[in-house]
Amino acid sequence: MIAVTIIQAVVFLTYVIYLVNRYGVLPSISDSFYITGEKSIFRLFCIAISLPMVFYNEVEFMLAAFGGILVGVADNYKAKNLRAIKKAHFIGAAILIGMSLIGLGFTYLAIFVIGAIPLLFVNNRIWWIEILAFTIIITGLLV
Repeated sequence: MIAVTIIQAVVFLTYVIYLVNRYGVLPSISDSFYITGEKSIFRLFCIAISLPMVFYNEVEFMLAAFGGILVGVADNYKAKNLRAIKKAHFIGAAILIGMSLIGLGFTYLAIFVIGAIPLLFVNNRIWWIEILAFTIIITGLLV
């Protein structure tokens, strides 16, 4: 399972480093769908970091995989006439992060909540909260 986690980490870090080097810190990782002009790359990114969650053989992680894939397919969340897409996108993100943290246990969930509180007061807070969540999730999967 460590190999799967390392692959997820490499995909995530590669994408985030690419975004930061090319565009700077964005309002959220999902904003890359609009900024890069490479819409299919965001979809593939979501699938590549989410689908491997099913290999952990826990219901919470399988639900997390579903949430991440939902984020990727509901990528046009800023479209004014597609409110359902926006809801699906944000629900998917909440499922991905929430179920991953629940699957890891209360300690990781608590660390996330405590770590996220100060991030609520910085620029691009969603971006930094997503970075925090992924860091905690990958760390938890590797431990």
